[in-house]
Amino acid sequence: MSNAITRHRPTKYEGEAGPPNVDRWKCQMEVIFETVKCPDKWQVDQVAMDLNGPARVWWQDKRKVMREFYQEKGLEFIPFLEWVAIMTDYFVPEHIRTNLMTEYDDLKMTSDMTV
Repeated sequence: MSNAITRHRPTKYEGEAGPPNVDRWKCQMEVIFETVKCPDKWQVDQVAMDLNGPARVWWQDKRKVMREFYQEKGLEFIPFLEWVAIMTDYFVPEHIRTNLMTEYDDLKMTSDMTV
């Protein structure tokens, strides 16, 4: 499975802040998983191999606790989208997401703008 994923040259995630970085990386991984038919139970382990920098440190710190939490819930693996949500909460703090939403809500078209 690893070789099949590697052939698609996934971007290595290093923990860059900002929703666009996390979203772009998550979408790329979802497409690769779907293309190679990667089982849900292997997805987090597959992406964990490609984490670098702060993202790798974060995962080394959280791995044991997260695995135990999901095992207590009766799951033998960490669901990828839940894992990404937890990682996003860490690398893109709430105040940054709130600021981005406020900026988006405050956008206004003027008469000299076109679509």
